[in-house]
Amino acid sequence: MIKFFRHIRIQLLGEGKTGKYFKYAIGEILLVVIGILIALQINTWNENRLEKTKSKEYHERIIEDLDFMIMTMEGEIKRSTEVKTYITAALHILQNKALNNNNKDTLDFALKNYYQFVLIDGRLNSIEEMKSSGQLGLIYNKDLKRSIDGYLSYLNAVSKIYQQISRVINEDNVIEKHLFIKTVDNNLNNKVIYDFNVISNDQTFINKLSTIAVSWQTKKSFSEKALRNSKQLKQQIQEELEK
Repeated sequence: MIKFFRHIRIQLLGEGKTGKYFKYAIGEILLVVIGILIALQINTWNENRLEKTKSKEYHERIIEDLDFMIMTMEGEIKRSTEVKTYITAALHILQNKALNNNNKDTLDFALKNYYQFVLIDGRLNSIEEMKSSGQLGLIYNKDLKRSIDGYLSYLNAVSKIYQQISRVINEDNVIEKHLFIKTVDNNLNNKVIYDFNVISNDQTFINKLSTIAVSWQTKKSFSEKALRNSKQLKQQIQEELEK
């Protein structure tokens, strides 16, 4: 193609058609400019397409992280409800000094699980990756950005609250000093050993266990709100993807 244009230019100059040569040269320049503009437009369109694809992928990954958080919070609510229920029942047994073969498993469960307080990470992996790679601009919707920021702030606060509650539960050995966990061979369900007469007459022990029950209830309440927030944000992102 280049040789073809060069041949035309030489022919026009050779025939002394200078005016036509300049018109042709201008036309050739315009064609080149138009070609460049078209190439730039195609390149811009392709970059925009790739960016939108990447934005969609990040939105979908955020949803995946939220699904994991939803599953985690549902598990925490269930676990908190279970442990708090058993501790409350254990307190009734201790306060009434009413241990028997029918309720011993309840007291054993409470004393083996009162401290097993699982923490959570107050971050989402997808958002952290977007921050580190400077890709937060791929979340185009400003309202959605604000919702994500608010959600992460609450999740971070919940994470710190969990840490604080865990410290309260494990900050002293008021309960632990009265317990001995015996490992049972080939059995993950270890046996807890204690002197019921001692712990049922130790008001400090009972008070501490009561405080722990409240802590598990607090965890349940914050987990329920975190669950609602996770579901709401997931719905908002799904609506954004459907636009």
